[in-house]
Amino acid sequence: MRAAALLLCCTAAWGLEEEIAADTTVTGEHTLERPIRITADGITVDLGEAVLLGGAPGDPDRYEGIGLLIEGRRNVTVRGGRLARFRSAVLV
Repeated sequence: MRAAALLLCCTAAWGLEEEIAADTTVTGEHTLERPIRITADGITVDLGEAVLLGGAPGDPDRYEGIGLLIEGRRNVTVRGGRLARFRSAVLV
């Protein structure tokens, strides 16, 4: 599995791309502006102890966005991690 430092925060994306197309391990705590799209079949995304955050803390009825988007994919495994402050943490 390839290790990736995920930093999708503020105005720029550095490190892990906004798309994942291969087995990937994510570490750390990160605030996302856009969902991470899974774009390949048969891969594993290991979030381990990673924390992926949407918007600012507050009223859950006002949360927006998606954390992980797995659209039209097969045999994708997402394990570990924590996703919080999204309207939908994972959309399949």
